[in-house]
Amino acid sequence: MLKIITLLTLNLLFNLSCVGQQTKARAAGNHAVLITKTVVTKSTQGNEREITKTLYTSTASGDQYFAYTLANGSITEATNYILNTTKSGLFLITSRLFSSQHETDSLRIRFNDTDHLVIVDNADQYELFPASYTVFKHQVNEKHNILVLLKLLKDNIGSYPIESMLPLIVVSKPDAIDKQIKQASITTARNQSDEIKDAWTCTYRYDKAGKIISVKAVADDQVRFYKTLTYLSGNIAIKTHRNIEDRQITDRVMNYNPKNTASIRWTDKVVETGKNLETSSVTTLVKRNFKVVNKANMSQQEVLKLINQVK
Repeated sequence: MLKIITLLTLNLLFNLSCVGQQTKARAAGNHAVLITKTVVTKSTQGNEREITKTLYTSTASGDQYFAYTLANGSITEATNYILNTTKSGLFLITSRLFSSQHETDSLRIRFNDTDHLVIVDNADQYELFPASYTVFKHQVNEKHNILVLLKLLKDNIGSYPIESMLPLIVVSKPDAIDKQIKQASITTARNQSDEIKDAWTCTYRYDKAGKIISVKAVADDQVRFYKTLTYLSGNIAIKTHRNIEDRQITDRVMNYNPKNTASIRWTDKVVETGKNLETSSVTTLVKRNFKVVNKANMSQQEVLKLINQVK
């Protein structure tokens, strides 16, 4: 489903954008957030504990993000996200950094004002409520706010190159407007074969106050993704069931205070079908905000130096 844009064209767009955006962002101040992710896993094969740190930096306008992941004292992954208008339209461009492969993916974003649709990658359609659509289009199409766009895709049902940004979305405070998506239709390709596709119909339910209480994705009359949200004493309890391709079934439980996202924890129970393997894990995200940094696009040495300042 993801389409690879010509690398030469993307590199030209990326380089031109970096020059303009970094100059503008330095005047207003770039932002940086460090997320420490701890995963404790238990299975019949034994127990494991894994700690990774990801430094997120962004321009002041939020139209460009960098995600640097550190494990065992070295950077294991670095990804750049930029939302940019080109002659062909608006694209979210994802590029691997510090890699000889120079992998680049893209998502084209279009808008249908008549039906209040956000069209992602020419196939997926998110129908928004009129008031939310107006705000969303202004933030994404005019201001190029990446985080606003990614929050729309945060359930990650579609095949989107946003994996390294998901922890940042989790610890980000919810938007002021809760009632956003009315319904969605999403098409995904199977991992085993790009020729086999699944068409998902996604429905969203809200309570009388406009807070979302459930998301359901159905393909071939089977519910493969289901999320429920319960609001109690200022906290939000979220339960998620994901069974997109039958090979891995994940049930997740999370409980957090949306006004305090400095630390968030959830539990996963994962069943790998065909292997008769069941795994349980506890994941904790701890967020640390930095003061304004000099630049968003950092070298490996600069990233390590900044992260090592945190004890």
